[in-house]
Amino acid sequence: MGIVIERNGNKITPRRTEQTSAFSAIVGSWADYPATAIRACKGSVDTFDSTDCITSKGKSIVLPKEEDPLDYSFEFKYKYGSSIREGTFVLPGKFKASFE
Repeated sequence: MGIVIERNGNKITPRRTEQTSAFSAIVGSWADYPATAIRACKGSVDTFDSTDCITSKGKSIVLPKEEDPLDYSFEFKYKYGSSIREGTFVLPGKFKASFE
């Protein structure tokens, strides 16, 4: 399992991905789960301060042109079967990404 992050300027599009066939990572099959909602908050991913956040319903979020995406931590929701799950990430750069 992992998180794939596409970045086009200030447009961020995350999705959860997982291998559905254990045969081989090269020829196995993979499933993607696009975001259904995203929240971007200024600051570190390890704090609960959510006073300076932007939200988006859908698979992408666009930050204001004057903002640096590296200054934000991100949370997203995605549909997994009949349940809603969440993921978090930061963009590599100023902050180190950590996935647990």
